[in-house]
Amino acid sequence: MLSPDTENHATPNSGGTDARARITAIRAEVMPLSPTFHAAFMEWFSRIAQDSLTEQDSQRILNAVADELQRLEDERAEGRMNDFAVANGHISIRALLTGMAQQSDVTRQTKVEIQRILADRLSINLLDVPGYRITHDWFHFHEDHWRKHFGYFSGRPNLRFLEIGSFEGRSACWMLSELLTAPGCQLICVDTFDLHPGQESNFDHNIHAVSSNATVLKLRGRSQQVLHHIEEQSIDFIYVDGSHSALDIIADAAAAWRLARTGAVLVFDDYANDVLPDSFAMPCKVATDAFLAMIEGRYELIFKDWQVAISKRI
Repeated sequence: MLSPDTENHATPNSGGTDARARITAIRAEVMPLSPTFHAAFMEWFSRIAQDSLTEQDSQRILNAVADELQRLEDERAEGRMNDFAVANGHISIRALLTGMAQQSDVTRQTKVEIQRILADRLSINLLDVPGYRITHDWFHFHEDHWRKHFGYFSGRPNLRFLEIGSFEGRSACWMLSELLTAPGCQLICVDTFDLHPGQESNFDHNIHAVSSNATVLKLRGRSQQVLHHIEEQSIDFIYVDGSHSALDIIADAAAAWRLARTGAVLVFDDYANDVLPDSFAMPCKVATDAFLAMIEGRYELIFKDWQVAISKRI
């Protein structure tokens, strides 16, 4: 059984002031849109799901988008918003415009205008992160928290980690450099690598940029298709951050549970992410709670804030 040293293991935190503060800080960076725009954004997505946006609606949205994009740039220029937050704002607006372009009542002329905005103002660009090629960073605000709770893994040989949903390798690189530091370690990365044209090449570049004793096994495909190739009860740490649809989360969680050794750590991302519409497939809390109810009495809670981390007991 792999378990942390008592003196290095942080006390489980299922709530309280620290958890609320952490959620608030992460929420501000994940969703940097202004309160007024965000409220309208949520309503617009609800209407997009119903295919009920009109051409008149679209023109109002495009005007609001132009103002919001300018606000994001002004905030960045004034040093009140970092590049990571701006990129998150852009990806939300990009998804909004993409959904608009698929509405039945939106004219061809407006769809052309949407494509122009996507190309001119919302193109996917690399962030200024020396040595790495990343377009979005949803992990940096977890670094200190993970170091506090999972730092005991560092220096232990022959560990096997699994990441379900690697995107461009940002979190994988951190695990390789911070936790998988001893000989004989392995990190298995599962992803479809198809969210944008440069995703896989960025992932490959970033993994090769890390100096680590661990080997990396990249499994390309949907998790439901590739996880059965991994030996059961063979993994020491599993990060579940793949598809955010409820059924996929439960399927990934069930597979992760079978793969986890007794004492292994499982981390579920975006548990407290309530700032994106349901049509983004973000019901992570509902799905994670459902899975935890299924395994009640068989795990120890490590923390519950923006993410949920547990240790497998049985």
